Amino acid sequence: METQFTLNDILSTLAVIVAVVAGIKALQFLFSNSPLGKLKTQVEANTKHLNEDFEKFKTIERRLNAIDHRLDEAEKSRDAEVKGLTESLNIIGTSVASILNHMIDGNGVEEMKGERDRLIGHFINK
Repeated sequence: METQFTLNDILSTLAVIVAVVAGIKALQFLFSNSPLGKLKTQVEANTKHLNEDFEKFKTIERRLNAIDHRLDEAEKSRDAEVKGLTESLNIIGTSVASILNHMIDGNGVEEMKGERDRLIGHFINK
């Protein structure tokens, strides 16, 4: 048994397909203009913006962590320098006190020699 399609069959099938596609498009249009469709569009836009902002915040956080790390390293270096300067000032202060004592009473030559050796050891040999 052989089935033959007439031009009317083909055209009517094509018309049904076009009508179905047009109906789907019309439903999509109605859905997109409904409050629910507008809400969905707004939620999608907000989600996109939130994701972009989240990426920006992650970038800022990485930069702040890098700055924090550099500050920690600078603080450690500064603390070491301050400790060295404090030690040097203490040695200079005790040496000046020994010189003043020697100038006042004329004694303490051995103490002066010890301070000299301490100064040389600290500033020259370092």
